[in-house]
Amino acid sequence: MKTKCFLIVALVSVVCFTQVLAQTRPQIRTLQFETYSRTIAIMADSIWWQTLKKAAEDGILDPTLINLAFPGSTVGSLNARLKSKVPENTAIVIVAIGTNNFILLHQAPDEISGEIYALLDAVRKKAPLAKIVLQSILPTRAGDHLNQNIFELNQMLRRMAEKLSVIYWDIHGEFAEQDGLTGREDLVGNLHLTDGGRKKLYSLFVSDIIESGETASRTIWQEFSPVFDFTVER
Repeated sequence: MKTKCFLIVALVSVVCFTQVLAQTRPQIRTLQFETYSRTIAIMADSIWWQTLKKAAEDGILDPTLINLAFPGSTVGSLNARLKSKVPENTAIVIVAIGTNNFILLHQAPDEISGEIYALLDAVRKKAPLAKIVLQSILPTRAGDHLNQNIFELNQMLRRMAEKLSVIYWDIHGEFAEQDGLTGREDLVGNLHLTDGGRKKLYSLFVSDIIESGETASRTIWQEFSPVFDFTVER
C-alpha cells in the first residue's frame, strides 16, 4: 500500500514539474534570444583566452560574451576558422590579433595589416550591423625589434580603422613602460599577462566597451549613439 501511494505521489510530482517547465520554457527562450541579440564576440589569441578564463574563475565573466579566442591563433587561422562562427546579429565584434604573426610566421607589419584588413572585411560581411572594435596589439618583453614592429602595426591599424569606419581601441599604452614600447610588470615571460594584467585587461573591457559613455572612465563611444546597454538578467 505504501509503495502504491509513493508511486502515485511521484507521478503527480512529475506531471506538475512538466507543466511548470512547459510554462517557463517560452520565457527562457525569449531571454536567450534577447541576450543573444546583444552579444559581444571576441576574436583573439591566447592573451584574451587566458583573460576570459581568469574572469570566469573569478565569477565576473559577462554572460553576453562569445569566446572566439584561441591560443596560438594568427590572423589567417582566425579568419579561416572563426568568421563563420560570428553570429549575424552580434552587437559588437572585438578583433585583437597579430602578435603570433610576428612570433610564429615572422611577418612584417604591412603583411599582417593586409591580413587584418581581410579579416575585418569578412566580419563586416558576416555581421553587417555589428560595431567592430579593432584593438591595438599589446607590447611585449621580447625585445626592441618586436616592440617597434608592434608600434608600427598599431599605427597602421589606427589608420585602417578610420578608413573602414570601425572603432580603434587603443590600450597599448596601458601595458607599456615609459618608453611607450616595452611591456611592463603586467607581463609574465615575454608575451603573456600576469593575473593582475588579465584583471586589468578585463577591467578596461568593462569600462570601455560594456559601460555607457556617461559612467566609463575612458570611452571609445563618443562618436557613436546610442550606447548599448548590456545589462542582462542573471
